[in-house]
Amino acid sequence: MGSASPEITGVILAGGKSSRMGENKALLPLGNKSAVEHVVDKIRPQAEELLLISNEPEVFSYLEINTAADLRPFEGPLAGIEAAMTAVDSEWYLIAACDMPLIQKSVIEYLCNVSNKTQSNAVIPEIQGKQHPLLALYHRDCLPAISAVLDAQKRAIKSMLDSVTFDTVTEHDMIEAGISESEIVSSFYNMNRPAEYQEIMKRFS
Repeated sequence: MGSASPEITGVILAGGKSSRMGENKALLPLGNKSAVEHVVDKIRPQAEELLLISNEPEVFSYLEINTAADLRPFEGPLAGIEAAMTAVDSEWYLIAACDMPLIQKSVIEYLCNVSNKTQSNAVIPEIQGKQHPLLALYHRDCLPAISAVLDAQKRAIKSMLDSVTFDTVTEHDMIEAGISESEIVSSFYNMNRPAEYQEIMKRFS
């Protein structure tokens, strides 16, 4: 594989309206960094390249990473994944939402290791019976399925997963790999509402 096509591109999705939070949750301060900076810091070691997808990419110029605009603005995270796959040619895309600032390095490493071994098109965590497609890996072969779902005026990632192969990894798989339960819980905690942001802020006080 040539250098123009990195094996794993880390993609931060920051294109949502943050309507439940009332302000741009990616820019909310946590300690001496913004929420999105914490996400960038955690996925950077596992990615050959970083890309942030946003409807306002200029807002994130201070991060000094590549940015791209949604091709289908405000059509949800699946459209953000499509934009990333269109902007950067990569084998795998490590997707992380901007509102998951407690992501743990151990979980990221584990998911990437699974992608190195799988023959499937995606690696999707399932924690306590709930899929978490916004901290997951997608192979570039998913792009046609993603575009087809969006062209059909659908937005759910689950609709796309119905037409590709994917590996499910559970909290039990992660624990067997030596990841602590607290690391798992933290990694999949997101902040959509002010109360959730206040809860996360306690970690940085």
